[in-house]
Amino acid sequence: MEFETTDHADVRLRVLRSSDVTGAGVEGALDALVQLATGPRLSGERCAPLGEEVVAKGGRTSEPGARRHSARRWLTGARPPVEAEALNLDWLRERLFRAASPVLALTVWRRGLLRGQLLLTRPVVGAAELDLAWESEREKPTLAAELGAELGRMHALRFLHGDAYARNLLVTDAPAAGGPGIGRRVAFIDAWAGGPAGWRSRAFRPLERDLGSLFLDAAEWMEPDHQRILLRSYLSARRQNGRPIRDVESWLTAIGRARARELRRLEQRPGRLRGHPPPPVSWRIDPASLRADRRRSP
Repeated sequence: MEFETTDHADVRLRVLRSSDVTGAGVEGALDALVQLATGPRLSGERCAPLGEEVVAKGGRTSEPGARRHSARRWLTGARPPVEAEALNLDWLRERLFRAASPVLALTVWRRGLLRGQLLLTRPVVGAAELDLAWESEREKPTLAAELGAELGRMHALRFLHGDAYARNLLVTDAPAAGGPGIGRRVAFIDAWAGGPAGWRSRAFRPLERDLGSLFLDAAEWMEPDHQRILLRSYLSARRQNGRPIRDVESWLTAIGRARARELRRLEQRPGRLRGHPPPPVSWRIDPASLRADRRRSP
């Protein structure tokens, strides 16, 4: 992706765009893009500011958010969420994961504070959220195995998705016909909270966070047998990619701790439940049930 900074009216704009989006095209749509970035909150709305239909997220930054994101940028060099997500999605696609294709990330700055942001991605055609696609008894084992393999490969590459809830894991009608993710049905979106998790940052960005997030609500609607298929497939992918899990019992304990942390976050911010009942508190997979079938993992 290509990055550029420009001044527009009384604000400074940072633009991160796909190589197939021209600077002239962005310039011609700049007023509309800034309006989207500084307007009401967007969360998956469809629009076409650049002439093609895209999925938009972002909007005006609250005062606490403006201070928080600006401080993180100046103190640690952290990128704003839409820039981080665009680069993370690009990273996944370059490594042949199926993920939403980023088109443009725009941030609006005034007097050093982040005042608005916008991310445009191309729609993932024929996709449904994982929990909504979890219907066919015949397909459940295949989907569980693929999701486990993709997360295992992702983590073997030391990459944390960071927000691996079922709503951010999509299942498409058919495997990709070409390009990134060819032959796969599981696609990833909303990866703003993640990124490469190097060994030095391991304590602060544990990879088990992704599985803890997934099993937060999946423990309720994903049967234990399919959870075991997913975890066996994950372990197999970690081995095949040169980063095996040595101590399965400790690893499962770490997933349980990560899930408990996500539960505490929900207690602090119940609005994130969107009116749904809280997930069950308990979650456990017997380590012996994973060891017994290691040689038969998908």
